[in-house]
Amino acid sequence: AYSGLSKPPGEPIIRIRRVRYVEDTPFALESSFLSFRTGKGLMEPRMADDASIYNYIENELHIRLSRADHVIQPGLANEEISGLLEIEVGNPILKLRGTTFSMTNKPIEYLEGVYRGDKYELKVVITK
Repeated sequence: AYSGLSKPPGEPIIRIRRVRYVEDTPFALESSFLSFRTGKGLMEPRMADDASIYNYIENELHIRLSRADHVIQPGLANEEISGLLEIEVGNPILKLRGTTFSMTNKPIEYLEGVYRGDKYELKVVITK
């Protein structure tokens, strides 16, 4: 999982867990795992609760991101997820896990997400 993040051995990992909203409705629960060096600035009081992790990485740390490899699976909401996303236990959800890479192909972020099945859709573009 997140053990493959680009970091020195023994460096702590920061987990940022957020409930994401659209128009006052929770639609996602996301956990971002970052090396301490990469994520420590996001823990500072100056960062807004809705700060973009990717904007911070690119604009503040000057690390250009190139791609994200994600796996998405269907699932059903358990008690914790239903409470956080304001849905019924057993409602459909999409579970996502994946890694975001820099332009130099270093793993920068590991992401685990849970998305409401009634509020989230996935568009896939396949090119030749």
